Amino acid sequence: MGVMVATVVPSSAAAALSLLEEPESELQSHALRSLNVLADVFWPEISAAVPKIQEMSEDGAFPDASLAALVAAKVLFHLGELDEALVYALSAGDQFDVAADTEFAKTLRARCIDDYISQMEAEEAETATAAATASTLGNGIVEESLLPPKQLQAEMKAVFERVVEECISTGRVREAIGVSLDARRLDCVEAAITRGCKEPEERADALAYCFSCAQRLLSSRSFRKQVLRLVADLHRKEQSPREVVIANCLAHLSDAGGVAEALVRLVTPSSDGGSSTDADTQRELLALQICFDIVENDHPHFAIQVATLLPQSQPQQSAPASALPAVRESETAASGDGDAAPMAVDNAVGVANGDALPPASADSRQQLDAKLNKLRTILSGTTSSALALHFLCSLNGADTYALRKVKSSLDSRSSVGHSALVFANALAHAGTAIDGFLRTNLDWLRRATAWAKFSATACLGVIHARHSTAAHRLLSPYLPSPGPNPLGPGAAGSTSASSASYSEGGALYALGLISATSGRSAPLGPGGESGSTYLLSALRSAMGSPVVEHGACLGLGLASMASWDGDSASEEYDALCETLAGDDAVAGEAAALGIGLLGLGSGSELAVNTLLAQARETAHEKVGRGCALGLALLSYGREESAEGLIDTMSTESDASIRYGAQYAVALAYCGTGDNRALRRLLNAAVADVNNDVRRAAVLCLGFVLFRRPESVPSTTALLAESCHAHVRYGAAMALGIGCVGTGLPAAVRMLERLSGDSVDFVRQGALLGLALVLMHHSESRSSAAGSARRLFARTAADKHEDVLTKFGAVIAGGLIDAAGRNGVIALVSPAGHVRMSAVVGLTLFTQYWHWFPLVHCIGLSLRPAALTALDASLRMPKMDGEAATVSNGEAAPKEAAKESPMCLMTAPRGMFAYPPSGPPETTKADAPAPAAVLSITLKARSREARKARNKAAAAASDAPAAKDGEAAGASGGGESGDVDMVVESGGADIKAASSRDGPATRTRSRAKPDAGGEEAETPKQSDAKDDEDSAMAADEDADKKAKKGKKKSVKITEEGKSGDGDGAAGAGESSGSPSTPAPPAVETLPLRNPSRVLPGQETYLRWASPRWRSVSPSVAGRFMGVVMVRDTSDGQTAAEYVELIGAAAAAAAAGDPPAEAPAAAVAATPSVPATPQQPPAAPAPGGDAGGDATTPPPPPSTDAADPPAESS
Repeated sequence: MGVMVATVVPSSAAAALSLLEEPESELQSHALRSLNVLADVFWPEISAAVPKIQEMSEDGAFPDASLAALVAAKVLFHLGELDEALVYALSAGDQFDVAADTEFAKTLRARCIDDYISQMEAEEAETATAAATASTLGNGIVEESLLPPKQLQAEMKAVFERVVEECISTGRVREAIGVSLDARRLDCVEAAITRGCKEPEERADALAYCFSCAQRLLSSRSFRKQVLRLVADLHRKEQSPREVVIANCLAHLSDAGGVAEALVRLVTPSSDGGSSTDADTQRELLALQICFDIVENDHPHFAIQVATLLPQSQPQQSAPASALPAVRESETAASGDGDAAPMAVDNAVGVANGDALPPASADSRQQLDAKLNKLRTILSGTTSSALALHFLCSLNGADTYALRKVKSSLDSRSSVGHSALVFANALAHAGTAIDGFLRTNLDWLRRATAWAKFSATACLGVIHARHSTAAHRLLSPYLPSPGPNPLGPGAAGSTSASSASYSEGGALYALGLISATSGRSAPLGPGGESGSTYLLSALRSAMGSPVVEHGACLGLGLASMASWDGDSASEEYDALCETLAGDDAVAGEAAALGIGLLGLGSGSELAVNTLLAQARETAHEKVGRGCALGLALLSYGREESAEGLIDTMSTESDASIRYGAQYAVALAYCGTGDNRALRRLLNAAVADVNNDVRRAAVLCLGFVLFRRPESVPSTTALLAESCHAHVRYGAAMALGIGCVGTGLPAAVRMLERLSGDSVDFVRQGALLGLALVLMHHSESRSSAAGSARRLFARTAADKHEDVLTKFGAVIAGGLIDAAGRNGVIALVSPAGHVRMSAVVGLTLFTQYWHWFPLVHCIGLSLRPAALTALDASLRMPKMDGEAATVSNGEAAPKEAAKESPMCLMTAPRGMFAYPPSGPPETTKADAPAPAAVLSITLKARSREARKARNKAAAAASDAPAAKDGEAAGASGGGESGDVDMVVESGGADIKAASSRDGPATRTRSRAKPDAGGEEAETPKQSDAKDDEDSAMAADEDADKKAKKGKKKSVKITEEGKSGDGDGAAGAGESSGSPSTPAPPAVETLPLRNPSRVLPGQETYLRWASPRWRSVSPSVAGRFMGVVMVRDTSDGQTAAEYVELIGAAAAAAAAGDPPAEAPAAAVAATPSVPATPQQPPAAPAPGGDAGGDATTPPPPPSTDAADPPAESS
């Protein structure tokens, strides 16, 4: 028998408190040790002795001063004095156990870390500008009167380091990285990665997490660069460094020299011989992957800098055939170095000249030159443009039936409706080079007049995006004649010249759109000159014609986007400034936007002073608004460096400049989620007195938060319920921009509610927001996608709907299925970079509120949703193997395919399928639908029939039971046991199967032909009565078996084939009882090369080709964009390749316009590429050929007070 030991539980702290009054220090120390244990329970009693304990903690001669500080901290903590408690806890030193699992330790530990982070942020802010310092100081720092600041910081630093060390020792590496990044402690970040991760895979995962945190969570631009530099350095220290990740970090740092140096190192042959080893091929593939990633990051000026820093190759007679052998264009292979570098680049930085890495033999030198030329070709953007053109053209799935239906429902007299359909068609066919809708509706197209004609001509730039080699030929019927205007300045005032100027201006605008998507060095002019060179000449020749100048300025700005550093001399800048100085309302607005696009992100002081002065002096609202937006474009990506300009613009009395200040905040902090930017925008949204400013402030929240789409609905929830209509419109657009392509249910619910708003332009914004959020979503993926498409069509066809709402519905119908249902609005590249052109295009698109032609700029935001695999020769291996469909996760049958597919997708059926296109399927309504019968009625009839059969059986007791059963069966009584029956709704077949009496029997009866001459199959009335009894018998039997816990298997016999189904579900449907819907079937489908991969689809994919493998582990899990693959078959069998559709081949095939192929046929046979079609003929001058044009509106006014008819 064990001995019971009694535990004495103190009921008071009086004994320990009495010992504090003793003079001996030993007794006081004993009292403090007791109070330390009792403090969490008896703190109310101890609180009276806190002054005494505090005095003991501050006594340097007392041996247990730290223990006294800890006791005082605990009591103060329970009293709610957290600041004082933290001070005394820090004074306790090692007595304060930060790893203790108590409320006291957890709370003060978190408070200490927060205050330490605030102090570190304040120190960082001190080195920044005064404006940034004032906006970033933390307010959680402990009062300086309690402890000297240096001592306080030292103690807090010690606690922080103990917490980080504890996280590292326990394996919580990500937690240590996160808190170290918040505290700006790179040494702790490095320690967490190097000491907390033992295996290379663990370190790679930790570095990837660190990179993601730097992009999504760090608001300081300077510290973010330090983190990226650290990630790159740690990757280099690995035994097998990941070159693609290192180059990606250097690209974020804008280190063109470092990237060029890495490329040269990768393509340099490892041996002196002429033949390449497997290691050389692997390294070359890595270099090619880096180049494609740089191009997909959408920073063309950076790509040109890298190409310029590559060592120059030896002069050759012709370009190497390996530059782009699969593309049937001679122009692409001979692109060479492209244009000169847009910015001043020091060739001595990063990469030396061509003699830096001299090969030992001529063969090696020739091999290196060929590889370098291939890299330059990729960096010029022509290769990516050819791949995108092939993908969008060959897999075009645009629904032209929907466009024709909208066209027939719109009012032919409405210029707004005409322009809306032109925009919708351009978006639906963006980048496909298929303009059959325009060619087949030339009479309707000729009705466009004035600025509607300008927009109709410019839509060719969206449809034929990336079609650079044929751009001039496509637009030649519309482009102005070269040289100065023979009629002289002011000739545009005549009727014929004015009408032709709209087509000419639209063509120049279209040329800029094509140039912005084709690569900076792509030849667009008739003499092979670049787009910027041709448009600069056109601008100088168009002086005196405001409409042509307007198109030339927009085109020049797009073609030269971000090509000027803001300091060096620029002919483009001088020409745009000359146009801006003319102070014309039409040309001046475009010139201001062109200056902003030219110096995008440069923050040029020269351009800022020019635009700000013009905005203050001009009398035209259009020019002032253009200058304000130009200033915003100059602030792109500058974050804290743009604070001074933003403050200046925000305090201006002119509402147009304050309007531009909101976009300056959005572009300076795009994708950062910075709290300072959010505070600025929210403050303007509620405090400014101008409607335009408030609307822009709310809208710009989407640009700041698009990396965190889940936070956009909560941020805009109250704004969406505002009593101010402009604020509600801004909230709808912010939801669309911030949640683009995500299909977030919260965003969809808010937008659906706003789509029924009482104000027309709020409904317009809600429809556009729905199109952006549900872009390319199928009904299987998002149940709201189908209803949204029907809402767009219904609103566009409603003759009683307001014109602005119909305008938004028509554009939304083209936007939700943009680029032939194969393009997405991607604001972030697969490598994690913010896509500059995408953000700028979406920014200009939102300006359609003031100027409709800017709708076309959203084409810059569209990116092909393609996964393309290329080998070292830049050819697409043919991977078109079929795979068996797998349902509900069952194992697939092992059937060998002739060719393995590129990838396998295992996802719920129809989740990423194309939405249905064309007219809806019509069903034959030959026979009326059967009347619904309640289950209670069926059960009552079954009971009555069963009673009648029992009475008949009792009366005929002298007959054998078997004979009675046969007689009853012959008379149609249907008394057989378990009968499972399926009645097809069309009345075609009645199929019954008996589970006891052997094989199923079939009964079919045909009714007389109906009035339409078609034969309807309906059951007889007596058969229907028997069928009801049989069905009820089966239902009752199923219920009995279900009660016994048994599952019933329903056998359905159809045309001699039987299969098993879910008996419980079948019984539930027959009896009318509720049943649980079956989960969607899971299927495995093959994806060929190239293939359509939407955002969110990557998690359902896995690589399937056994022959072609990804070149790098860092891109092995990436299923978006271009992925370099290597052949693992050792050349045993010859590989087949996909033949690309080159621009030269498309131009040759466009002599006789072919009929447009149905979308379903094109999507079903992607291996047979479609041919881009010929552009439509130019409308007759004046737009009134045939007398079918409406009366043209008056020419656009040169004053903003009298806007053109097309402006909303």
